[in-house]
Amino acid sequence: MPEISYTIAKMKCQGCVDTISSTLQKIDGIELVDVNLESRAIKIRLDSSEKKSDLENALQNIGYPAIVNS
Repeated sequence: MPEISYTIAKMKCQGCVDTISSTLQKIDGIELVDVNLESRAIKIRLDSSEKKSDLENALQNIGYPAIVNS
């Protein structure tokens, strides 16, 4: 199961965390969404790496562009 982590520079409050979490949990194939406000990081576990572009598009569409952490 692929795991991806992102930095979300625009994430600044608990409302941001809630919006991001609820949006990502609606995507099929997401097994884990861990959003950390303090570090502005998101960890996501997927059932397939093919979903990566879906995640990035979803984040972009709600106004939270993501930077992939290596």
